[in-house]
Amino acid sequence: MKLYLRVLVVGWAVCPWGAYAQAVAPAGNPLDSLPQTPAVAPPPKPQVQITPPQQSADFLAQTVVPRQFDIVGVRSVPFDSVAKVFAPLAGQPVTLARIVETGTEITRIYQQAGYALSFAFVPPQDFRNGVVKVTVVEGHIAQLRIEGQAGKSEALLRELAEPLLAEKPLRSETFHCQTQLMARIPGVRVTASAQLPTTTDGATTLVLASSHQPVSVSLGADLRQGHSKAMATVLANDLLGAGSQLTATSLLRPWDEERFLAVGYRQWLNRQGSMLRVNASEYRQTVQDGPGLVGIDDLTQQRRIDVSVQHPLRLDQRTVLMAAAGIYGLNYQRGFTERASGAQLVTQEHVRALYAQLDWTSAQERTVRNASLMLVHGLNALGAGTERSTNFGVEPAPNPAKLAFWRLAWDAGLRSNKASGVGAAVSFGGQYSPDILPIAERISFGGSRFGRGYQAGEVTGDSGIGAAVELNYSWPVQQKWLKQVQPYVLYEAARTRQEQRGVPSASLRSASVGVRLNNQRYYSADFALAKPLGDPAFNNPDRKLRVSVLLSYQLD
Repeated sequence: MKLYLRVLVVGWAVCPWGAYAQAVAPAGNPLDSLPQTPAVAPPPKPQVQITPPQQSADFLAQTVVPRQFDIVGVRSVPFDSVAKVFAPLAGQPVTLARIVETGTEITRIYQQAGYALSFAFVPPQDFRNGVVKVTVVEGHIAQLRIEGQAGKSEALLRELAEPLLAEKPLRSETFHCQTQLMARIPGVRVTASAQLPTTTDGATTLVLASSHQPVSVSLGADLRQGHSKAMATVLANDLLGAGSQLTATSLLRPWDEERFLAVGYRQWLNRQGSMLRVNASEYRQTVQDGPGLVGIDDLTQQRRIDVSVQHPLRLDQRTVLMAAAGIYGLNYQRGFTERASGAQLVTQEHVRALYAQLDWTSAQERTVRNASLMLVHGLNALGAGTERSTNFGVEPAPNPAKLAFWRLAWDAGLRSNKASGVGAAVSFGGQYSPDILPIAERISFGGSRFGRGYQAGEVTGDSGIGAAVELNYSWPVQQKWLKQVQPYVLYEAARTRQEQRGVPSASLRSASVGVRLNNQRYYSADFALAKPLGDPAFNNPDRKLRVSVLLSYQLD
């Protein structure tokens, strides 16, 4: 067996990846093969309740001949745009119901100008000499009322409400921005609402119905043939102060086979919504007697730490645009050890990189669009380096990976559904790099990443692109533990490219049928049967059908 490792190394020296690539599964970031824990549900959208003062039926039934409209209270929009609304009614008999209905056009003018709480109404009056008085109320928030528990973050909620209390009249842009910021506070669910003013001074109250969640637990499982894994995450909110969140994640497998531990910390930085994010993780996997490696232990280890700051560039009722910048470092190692002789062949890569990222989401009534773009630049500094070594007298070729690399990664998607229940989804994802990348920087496909017919991380490359198209149908179900059944058909394709000469590209294609079950709060389950259609997999050369089950559970 020592001779086998020697052959691998000699092949490495002559053709750096030839013999090696034939002996082991494609190498990429080992974290790409882990299941995902469920994402936190989006917060409820803030509501502005538009309910102008109601008039009695007798009042609305009156008929008058307006000779003059006395409009008061207009300050924030051009007066002429308001006055011309009533001009066509002058000098002719009209009911007060029609005048009141015409007044709603003024409310629309204010809404279009971006004033959330402003409106016009016709107060009770005697209409002497044909004068019709119209009152315009330019609304603002004069008081804040917090209902429920917000934990240590209550002071932060009040700080974020200060711009709402200061602006007169209140603009929709400010209202949605500040309430969206409130909804981003870790561990606090906020429903914001404000009714139209009931007095002519325009004052109203902002009500924040809040609930604090000190601790939450989520579980995610990917049950695939021969590669079942489960993950658990615990979140602790406000433990280290207002606007803070601690997370701990662990892979639920025997640690002597595969281990993943991660801790994360988020901290609210300022009233503009900037967030500090710190994440650290450790991964370790040992595979004995893998395909083509009988008598050999295959050990993969990776440690990573990431520090970044995220800042919202745009927050409104329909659109969220976030920017982030950070630095990370990771130490990757993969080694092969022959148990009989102790012969070893080890690859080590220490990567240091800067990155910038943009995340965009647009949500309409029945359509959600999202896109993400990340630019990463490796640093040949701060301890970065590569090494290949053996302990049996053969010098391997240098690692061709470039430490000062560039890579651009992107993801985009669109999900839409109709009132009939028919839905569709399209998604794209990929990466481009002109460099030979360190192993953990490569893009990978397979599993939930554009290849249900293959195992996660089936193929990797310096560059690659994937796409998926789905048609589905949603059945609402009125049961306590089941709210929706969604059968679907899915087609996926992906392709990778290596910058290293002599390494062929890889192509994945698969078709799937499945069904999703969920109660729209706590859990979701995805059962699928997938057929590989692209390149034959190393562990499935006959392209047999694959069964997969994806489970997630959120415990409040």
